[in-house]
Amino acid sequence: MVKPFSQSAYRASIYFELRVAAHNGVERAILSTGSRSEAYARLRYPEQGDLGCVQVGDHIGHGLRQAQRLNFPSVVVSTMVGKASKLAQGRMQTHVSEGYVDFDFLADLVQDLGAAEVVVSRIHSANTARHVQMILREAGIAGLEPRLAQMAAEAAFEFVDGAFTMEVLLYDIGGELLGVGRVERDA
Repeated sequence: MVKPFSQSAYRASIYFELRVAAHNGVERAILSTGSRSEAYARLRYPEQGDLGCVQVGDHIGHGLRQAQRLNFPSVVVSTMVGKASKLAQGRMQTHVSEGYVDFDFLADLVQDLGAAEVVVSRIHSANTARHVQMILREAGIAGLEPRLAQMAAEAAFEFVDGAFTMEVLLYDIGGELLGVGRVERDA
């Protein structure tokens, strides 16, 4: 794997890694937002090998566009809750300079899960998306992560005009798979 140091070099490396995979007949691109999420996706898809596993970091939209350009039939995005929440809103560039985690958005989703107003209020004033998860665990409320994963898959699928089957894997920091979102490409 290339270790680029500029943003343009990083984005170019994403394209070239995907191009090598496509040239070698890899049908599933795995785009991860970091080393942990890559490792967890590799455990889920051990047959993948090295080709097609690309750390895209905050450049998820760029990775998706390159996978579309290279005609991959299937793409997996492996991530954690903060970036998944941004993807669920259709924000394909997840760097903090492009916007923070939207706690009002998360609070609305939590309210839809039936959370009491006191929990929803705590979500509005949370510090991080991981903090939101801790609040929900304390309150015994489940379902946020699967909903975010599905919303993220739908947003990514729309972003590439349905070019490929889209799957989003949402992990916790310890590697537990908390949510899977999937949208099938029409045959």
